[in-house]
Parts: sequence; structure tokens; C-alpha cells
Amino acid sequence: MKLAFLTHRVPYAPNRGDRIRAYQMLRYFKAQGIHVCLVALAHDDDEVAHAAGLTGLVDALHVVRVTRARNLLKAVPALATERPLTHVLLDSGKKLDIVNVPKC
Repeated sequence: MKLAFLTHRVPYAPNRGDRIRAYQMLRYFKAQGIHVCLVALAHDDDEVAHAAGLTGLVDALHVVRVTRARNLLKAVPALATERPLTHVLLDSGKKLDIVNVPKC
């Protein structure tokens, strides 16, 4: 079985609640023989660097960088709309077509 797994943070190092949960799920999938293609948002250079720690748990890893300053600037006008701020703050500005990502 193949699974596309999307996370709002790189789940390594598993040192916070959201990362711990996603990391443990990846371990479970690996133990069950499920092939995982992970697409994770990275919020800083440390997260990008830590992504290599997941190579044994996933079959494919795609890290998409989220630019904090850009998203904070976009959040101000979004306050006047009904769009949730989470959608603005986690927007990478890049389009990723999961269907056409290699090895997914």
C-alpha cells in the first residue's frame, strides 16, 4: 500500500507534540509495510536540515519551505476576510502537484 502523508511541519526531531505525533505515525506505517511519500512544510533552515533524519522512515520526502515574513505580511489583510489565518500562515506560495511528484 502507498500513502501520501502531508504535515504542516517536518516531523523530525520529534521534540514537540505535533512532530512527535507525526513521527510516531510514520514509524507505525513503516512497521506495517506501508510505503509513505511525505510532503512536509519547513518553517526555517533547522527544519530543512533535520528532514534528512526521516530518510529511513519514508520512501519519498519532499520539503516545501514556508516563508514567515511573506506570510505575516499576507496575514494582515486576511484579518478582514473569512479566510482562516492558518491557511495564510502555512502557505508556501509554491504549487506542488502530488500526483506528479517523483516516487510518490
